Amino acid sequence: MPLFLRALPLSLVALWHYVFVLPLVLIVSVPFLLFMLLPLMALPVMVTITTFVTFAGYRCALAAHGKGSEPSFFRLIKSSLSWGVTNLVSGTVLMIAAYGIGRLFLTLGFSDTVKIPTIFAVPYAGGLAAAAFMVLITFYNALVAVPMTAAANAARTNGQDSDPFSGMGGGLFSLMIANFVWLSGLVYLDLLAVIVDSVAKGLLMVADEAFGVPLEQVITIDWLGLTLAIAYMMWGTCWFCATAILAWDRIMQRKAKGESVEVQSVAKASADELRALREARMPGNREQS
Repeated sequence: MPLFLRALPLSLVALWHYVFVLPLVLIVSVPFLLFMLLPLMALPVMVTITTFVTFAGYRCALAAHGKGSEPSFFRLIKSSLSWGVTNLVSGTVLMIAAYGIGRLFLTLGFSDTVKIPTIFAVPYAGGLAAAAFMVLITFYNALVAVPMTAAANAARTNGQDSDPFSGMGGGLFSLMIANFVWLSGLVYLDLLAVIVDSVAKGLLMVADEAFGVPLEQVITIDWLGLTLAIAYMMWGTCWFCATAILAWDRIMQRKAKGESVEVQSVAKASADELRALREARMPGNREQS
């Protein structure tokens, strides 16, 4: 059975952990938002917090899979900072590549608008650039999911730093399928539109309350739809993380099995050498020699 299907029941258990862990993670992250006021610190802090939340998903999936351990806050912050900067640089490169693809199609004359379901009309070239970016970023996230899982597992008390390239690309197909299906559902189930609409209305309400900006009409937020959308996003994160944990665990089992076979081979070779040495030292063998 593919990993992304095997991860479905595990994702529900991980979601149960995530529901309780995520609010605590967000509360812990609030003081670090103050560092965003410092010059040149806003972007690194933002990506560190985002990656910290992602690591919480991996840790919940590890706990659901029976691999939980006492986390080390320092190691989590360290891994969040290093992986956050790495993901930021990689995402920027992929965005530039996607923009180049869009410019190429625009140069070739693809300038008509196209309607994206439930969202808005976009230029055809721009839509292709956005689609290219989504494919590239999905591929990248799947590529580094197992190394990030290893880093999340290593972020524990007395843990050792993991190899950032260990297991890279493991479970790539299942991870891309899980991510693609989740993102497709976010768009085609109108959940993304609900989130965008709720955020926009919330900003208008804040502007009205804080700055007295008059509203043209009464604004109401679809709280039920927003709750379902947030729950879906949380489950999708847990599904992706659970798939990554299964891919990482499979790689670790294969590695442990290979090391076990190697140890057995060495032990067998040592036993054969000792037997040959004993036979060589026997009196009968000495006389023949």
